Amino acid sequence: MAIRKSKDRVASRFTQSGTQKSLDIGLEQDKDKDIGIIKRFLEKPSSPIDDISSHWVQFLERISLSDKGVLVVQFAGEPARVAIPVSMQPLIFESFHNSLLGGGHFSWRKTLHKASKKYFWPSMRPDFLKWTLECVKCQQKRNPHPSQREMQKVVVTSHKGSLFTNHIGIL
Repeated sequence: MAIRKSKDRVASRFTQSGTQKSLDIGLEQDKDKDIGIIKRFLEKPSSPIDDISSHWVQFLERISLSDKGVLVVQFAGEPARVAIPVSMQPLIFESFHNSLLGGGHFSWRKTLHKASKKYFWPSMRPDFLKWTLECVKCQQKRNPHPSQREMQKVVVTSHKGSLFTNHIGIL
């Protein structure tokens, strides 16, 4: 794992849509078990890093600190993404899935695509799939059970026994 500073502009605060309260991402990262260990190691390389979970190990070469002290993950040719601690993961999902401006209850793939442009955690894909499948509004929208659907209206398209005329006369 290289000790380097990311030059990308990354957010240091997160405000969930519909609320006035914002979270300091750096402080939330410090509280997280795995991200906190990685941050301490980057700030002081003599710190132990043995206790991190196996989920983060494969990404260690891609991890760095931003100028604001926020842990970021950078994939080749892409801007840095903020590493999201466990405590903030549901908030990120909800802001990209439920909100009127950023969400709209799209599929898990579309929601993941939007969120992964700025944010990262190792289990994003399975988490987004799971949370979307648990979303009641999405399930009602995508696969309504026939007993829960609205009754269909009967539309009369022909009149039996009626005479129709055209310009020539009776048909």
